[in-house]
Amino acid sequence: KVVTYTLPALQGSQKDNYSLTAPEVKADITPAPLTLADAAIAAKTYDGTTGTAVESVTFEGLQNNEALIKDTDYTAAAAFKDANAGDDKAATLTVNLMANDKTANYTLEEPETIVVKGSIAKATPAYELPKARTAVYGQTLKDVALPQGFSWQDPEDTAVGNAGSNTFKATYTPADTANYQTVADIEVSIEVSKATPAYERPKDLTAVYGQTLKD
Repeated sequence: KVVTYTLPALQGSQKDNYSLTAPEVKADITPAPLTLADAAIAAKTYDGTTGTAVESVTFEGLQNNEALIKDTDYTAAAAFKDANAGDDKAATLTVNLMANDKTANYTLEEPETIVVKGSIAKATPAYELPKARTAVYGQTLKDVALPQGFSWQDPEDTAVGNAGSNTFKATYTPADTANYQTVADIEVSIEVSKATPAYERPKDLTAVYGQTLKD
């Protein structure tokens, strides 16, 4: 690169007999080295994949209070070591400088990856609400079967209530509890029908000819 500079003024009694001509001077400017200092990644919800969004990257070596902007000056991608839900999980973050006038002044030193920590939250499982649950007056929740994964929150000996539509709460426990949340307070309706009352048939009834049913 050409260096612009100012010649010094001539001094002395003979200065008027001389003139200075500035030669062209060139110099190399070496790009400043950058290293990855830290990064922040977004928390994610379990989806079976390892990738997660990068929120910001901190660089060491930037000059003159410069800042690099994600997706303008650099790209960054992060991936957890596995896809399972958990807290304080290690993720590998990879950074690449984009080509522009600002980044031309820097060189990203190896390694271009760092390990950061983040979390994967358990996902809410998909489930189908239990329908068409029926019972007879006098029965209990134990008599009302639920689909696989569901359980009543009230004790099984809880009465289903009076005839009509009654609502109780159930809990859904997914098969994969490591990556999916247990869902509580799911309202399930039970249609309670009238019961047939127990009775004893009258026996050994007698009458005399000429009497009526009143007798």
